[in-house]
Amino acid sequence: MKSFILKTLSIFAVLGVLHLYPVTAEALSWIFTRIVDTNTRIPGRTENFTCFGQPSLTGKNIAFWGNHRSQDGRELSGIYVHINGTLKVVADKNTPLPEGSGNFSNFSDPSLDGRHVAFVGSGSDSQTGIYTDAGGILHMLASKNISASDRSVNSVAHLGSVSIKNGIIVFHGTDSKNQGGIYSDIGKSLNIIADTNTPVPGMSPSLNFTDVAEASIDSGKIAFTGYGPDNRKGIYIHTGGDLHIIADRNTPVPGRETWNISDLWDPSLDGERIAFKARINDGISRPEAVCTLDGGAITVVAMQGYTAIPDGRGNFILIGDPAMDSGVLAFRGFGDDRQQGIYTNLGGKLTTIVDTNTLLDGKHPRAFMFKKDEAVSGTSVAFSVLFEDNSQAVYRADLVSDHDRLSKKEVLSLK
Repeated sequence: MKSFILKTLSIFAVLGVLHLYPVTAEALSWIFTRIVDTNTRIPGRTENFTCFGQPSLTGKNIAFWGNHRSQDGRELSGIYVHINGTLKVVADKNTPLPEGSGNFSNFSDPSLDGRHVAFVGSGSDSQTGIYTDAGGILHMLASKNISASDRSVNSVAHLGSVSIKNGIIVFHGTDSKNQGGIYSDIGKSLNIIADTNTPVPGMSPSLNFTDVAEASIDSGKIAFTGYGPDNRKGIYIHTGGDLHIIADRNTPVPGRETWNISDLWDPSLDGERIAFKARINDGISRPEAVCTLDGGAITVVAMQGYTAIPDGRGNFILIGDPAMDSGVLAFRGFGDDRQQGIYTNLGGKLTTIVDTNTLLDGKHPRAFMFKKDEAVSGTSVAFSVLFEDNSQAVYRADLVSDHDRLSKKEVLSLK
């Protein structure tokens, strides 16, 4: 459970001083635990995994999409969990569709909530739904073409990303007119958090959202990206049945008189904190950045073209989506010459968790996959990796405490 409580929503609207994280810092120590790799046998099968999706992390437990593809083209994919050291199948292509006919044929990356998962799954004849094993039995929460309790016109035609937190599920969907909505089972019934019939907070005269996307949930609060008339775009939060704005394209960057946020998306909500992607209008270009808002202060954690890559060469040329929990932010970053890694602001300084120079089980990574909003739990980070030899694996990185601190060589050799 997050230890930080949202005090008042007005805190998000009062912006303080810009902070830019320094990049020189003593390296933190991490233990890397291999969860599965392409030498791991699929539970209950004779085949090994051949590839993985973006893992979701809660505590030390991990959920992930895994796949086996044989040389003759046959595939077995499914949703798997690694709970207290035990690898289990939640659902695969041999699992019957709850409340449907036939077996699953496709899956999205799952979302993990303690020991339970939620995911989008599909089968034959356009059967598509959101499924969860919360309560101990795999069941369908919502299906394609279902109507929300307060939707009067169009039903949900396409199901998008899904997240589960503290037993509450939130997901994005679009209707037959390709208009988006954010839905949740708050109160154990399917309700609309925001859609194109929802007024944009703070607009006068009152006008509705033109689209919504990219929801994040924490402690019953839901943050999302909302689009409005007149090129309006912002990040909004739903709490206690009300909607409030957090930041939008008119939000200035404090400390830089001529700078402002020109675009923002992909929120990751963490109690009274929030991380998000942004474009900063610096008067020259519009570089991407990872930002946080905490206690009324915007912090630019890393910015394309401005921020030096920790333990690397030059500045970031691309910055990925953030994930934040308990005040710990992590994100993927990219540089010239195939530089790539996962970085954190833990301790108030930008440092490397893992990059393409890190030896994991004696092998160099080529690329990482990282689930936005769900890759961080406490001081642990989950990721999947493609190695230079084309093998793949899922790892969890755990921060070594000061009491148990080891040398970097010792940490990286642990398995």
